[in-house]
Amino acid sequence: MFPRSGSISTGRFMRKAKSERLIYELQDGRTLPLVLKKAKRKSLKLSLDARGRAEVTIPLSCSRKEALRFLRSKENWLLKQLRQYEHAVHLPLFSPEEEQIRRRLLKAEAEAFFREKTPASWPRKPERIQIRAQKTRWDSCSGRNTISLNVYLTALPEELRHYVFYHEMCHLKHPNHQKAFWQTLESFCPDCRALRRELARYRLPF
Repeated sequence: MFPRSGSISTGRFMRKAKSERLIYELQDGRTLPLVLKKAKRKSLKLSLDARGRAEVTIPLSCSRKEALRFLRSKENWLLKQLRQYEHAVHLPLFSPEEEQIRRRLLKAEAEAFFREKTPASWPRKPERIQIRAQKTRWDSCSGRNTISLNVYLTALPEELRHYVFYHEMCHLKHPNHQKAFWQTLESFCPDCRALRRELARYRLPF
């Protein structure tokens, strides 16, 4: 039997264990798995993982009652995240063998793209392109002109990969996301805003 709406299952609250798996019932009657984790931190944190499971990380001194009160206060945020999760495209996890193949393919594609598309007048050029299996990011650009790309970009349509490439190319000129960055990106990729929204629908499998 599930607990009453807005409550979590009963039982001893992590007397020794640092985490506890529960079932949480939302105000609309839906239920979802919940993990309560204790950690050395000062504040409470709520997140939704790649499997649609809520996770509340709390200070070591925090009680279950405090954790429940915090979760209730964040329920509107949680409902919004769940709606996004339900409409998202969830990517499958690659096997180690498949990941290695896709790493090589993505690196070759990205190197050719930046070689062809980066203007000769650009103030900075990619010094290195590395392929990683990042858990939360599609891409990044370091101050040393190293561009990092997520191997899971290979699971996306080509137009979204190219949007990410253009995004990082523009960061070589504009390190931040101020107006000049978006204007430059739009000059190379006129549909960048729509593509950005489409990219947000995809979820990494971690």
